[in-house]
Amino acid sequence: MSQADPPRLPEGFDVPFAEAIAWARGRKAVLPAEFYGARLQAVRARSFAIAGLAALDQVQQVADSLAAATADGKTLREWQRNLPDSVFELGSARRELIFRNAVQTHYGIGRTIQQRENAGTRPYLMWNAINDSRTRPTHRAMDNHIAPVDDPIWRRWFPPAGHNCRCTRISLTEAQARARGYPKAAPNVEPDAGWDGDPTDDDVPGRLLAEKVAHASTALADAMRLRGKSSPLLEDLQRAAPDCDLLDASRFASEWCIGPRPGQPTWKDAGRPDLRRVGDDSRLIAPAMLAAAPNRSDAVNVLAKALGLSADRPLLDVQTPVETALLRPDLLAHMVEKEADARERYANFILPTLRDPFEVWGVEYADGIRNRYIGLFRGARDFMVVLRVNLDGSLMWNVMQATTEKMNAHRIGMLRYGK
Repeated sequence: MSQADPPRLPEGFDVPFAEAIAWARGRKAVLPAEFYGARLQAVRARSFAIAGLAALDQVQQVADSLAAATADGKTLREWQRNLPDSVFELGSARRELIFRNAVQTHYGIGRTIQQRENAGTRPYLMWNAINDSRTRPTHRAMDNHIAPVDDPIWRRWFPPAGHNCRCTRISLTEAQARARGYPKAAPNVEPDAGWDGDPTDDDVPGRLLAEKVAHASTALADAMRLRGKSSPLLEDLQRAAPDCDLLDASRFASEWCIGPRPGQPTWKDAGRPDLRRVGDDSRLIAPAMLAAAPNRSDAVNVLAKALGLSADRPLLDVQTPVETALLRPDLLAHMVEKEADARERYANFILPTLRDPFEVWGVEYADGIRNRYIGLFRGARDFMVVLRVNLDGSLMWNVMQATTEKMNAHRIGMLRYGK
């Protein structure tokens, strides 16, 4: 094989691996709540999580090892040789499930990309189940079903179609399809819950927009649709909807801002201490306060300078105990929008709060997850930084300072980290 040839699966497989490898290497480690809370398989296929592992660096290590296993054709035993101890603590059955789900997803995506490229000569796909005692009845019912490559049924039935699914899709010429009985009605069965989608769907932003609209109030949905005509990306959509609980509520009707979903657990449910009883030994030394800026434009500059952001450095990655926070200059303006708050005075509190928080809470909002970082400081005020969890990373979205007593009220959702 020349260097120009794509890598191929080891003996026993017949699909070039380049597409599967590229997809595997592009998966992003996320926390379980974000992964399992996603309602689209296309979103989950682009990310990777392990229930029971809270450290993103461990999750990413496993994701990278699975990408390597896909590239090298490793067996389950070979893959397990260099895993962190935390993965072994999950048990052998869980490890096998993690391996087979991931690698089968990578294979399925690689094969699908190849099959679409060859649709001109092999325009049909056939579902192929193993048909042994482990095969699920619904998957068995789909066995040998044939439909064109672009038939809507393949948007629902994509291998793997469930945990540990071993099914595949085989491409056929028209003559082969006719010889196998095409056309005939599709069986009235569905994939396993949560597996009913096409991971390679290129219209993820559009589908996420539709999903967000479906769960939003009427007024907000109308605004999102209008913005979606020119820019359907989540990031642009969410700029039109401030956080209800972090801005002056009197300035926004409730339907025009995004608030946390009601009924989420609180710090009391998590058995965490009342912040009013946390002593100085568990608090950070308060950094220097800055002077209030004369106008909002200067306030943005104060924030940017304190964070080291500039035209030459338009993105800052900050490692937190649970993830990487992305800080960008274009997202600073709304943090200091309310002039009376003069939040730029607290710019020096942002990085210590992200790097050494007392707690991190994953809070479910109407449009997704936002992580609240609680920073405790010696003195009269504590600090909170909010990261909005996006497909492309966790962006710093808002900041606020509050008395210790009032900060207690912001400690809701899932505790992701606590000292």
